Amino acid sequence: MTAKTNELFSKYQARRTKKEKTSFIQYICSLAASAGYLSSVDKSKSHARNIIIGDLAESEIVYTAYYDTSSASLLPSFVTPSIPVLTTLYQVLIALVNLAAGALGFAVPYLLLSLAPIPASITMLISIILAFAAFVGTMILTVSGRSRDNSANSNTSGVATIVELMSNMPEEYRNRTAFVLFDLHDIGCVGSAEFAKRHKKHLKKKLIVNLDSVGVGDEIVVSLHKHAKSKKYRPIIEAAFDNKNGFEVCAGGVSIPSDHKKFKTSICVSAFKRSKLGFLYLANLNSNNDTECSGNNIEIIRDALLKLAEFVIDPRALEEANTLPAVEKAPEEAVQTDVQQTDEAEETATEAEAEAADEEATTEAEAEVAEEEVVSAVEAEETATETEAEAEQTDADEAPEVNEENKE
Repeated sequence: MTAKTNELFSKYQARRTKKEKTSFIQYICSLAASAGYLSSVDKSKSHARNIIIGDLAESEIVYTAYYDTSSASLLPSFVTPSIPVLTTLYQVLIALVNLAAGALGFAVPYLLLSLAPIPASITMLISIILAFAAFVGTMILTVSGRSRDNSANSNTSGVATIVELMSNMPEEYRNRTAFVLFDLHDIGCVGSAEFAKRHKKHLKKKLIVNLDSVGVGDEIVVSLHKHAKSKKYRPIIEAAFDNKNGFEVCAGGVSIPSDHKKFKTSICVSAFKRSKLGFLYLANLNSNNDTECSGNNIEIIRDALLKLAEFVIDPRALEEANTLPAVEKAPEEAVQTDVQQTDEAEETATEAEAEAADEEATTEAEAEVAEEEVVSAVEAEETATETEAEAEQTDADEAPEVNEENKE
């Protein structure tokens, strides 16, 4: 990793309070300026502060990641993208812990107050109030507790990849790429949802690439969402994320709960570990044990995303990438055969053009003859009409003379 990303990990892993976010925003905007990008803060009604880097209107590909960090959870988050039911069961377990806290908050005071000379109705009321306080308090600890000091994987790794992309994006592509860092991810992806609605016009038919927890695990999964599975984008994505580098492009069977699902044409890149039972998982999220991040992962993903930008912006680059290895490996005889076939094709095309020109000339000649015939017919008809008119006039002139002779 570079000095910029090392500074990010050493100074800006906590991004939860207003003060922490403001400091981080200033840092990111300064990095964007040094890379030649304009940046702005997009504020929403929910007080989310999304950071926009680059020109959304002119961009052809948009890279995103969430930057806010949650409080240190009592129980760290656990995600299994290939078996979503395990993730659901784990969330149910957390809910049961909250319910257990509420049950204890009711049972203990109720038993103690039952021993005192207090009316049963008062005992019940106090126990219910304490149970509710225990339940809500346990939930608040997971949302409004002390800020985490460590967020190496979730999601400083995603932000670091964005920083690497900004710094290494070729100059000719900078006006056609944009970056967005979302706020309020940990309370239901609020920041990305509001951003998607507000900038719907500028994001239409553009590929959104989301980076979520890419720092831990050898299995790097690229999950395609909705229109990203189309014939237009899937070949480009598969070409950029070569499976030789450990990438796995998935159009189904993997569910990653992240911000990319707020957009119709999007992918999500995440890194996972594989358990002994064979399923993928992410652990130690939203906890102070989140201290690991592989610099190698960030570099591999950065290089793939730079290639993806090239393929999206310049489709010819993808064609060259697909044809170059075959040309390099082709023997001289095969090359000569290709040249001969090309010459024959050109001769055939020339003959076809000549035949088409002859046919066109014949057609034009026939059209001229037909036109002359039509003109002659019209002229003959006009002559006949004039002859008839002269005959009628002659008859009209002779008629008075005959009448006079009859009178005499």
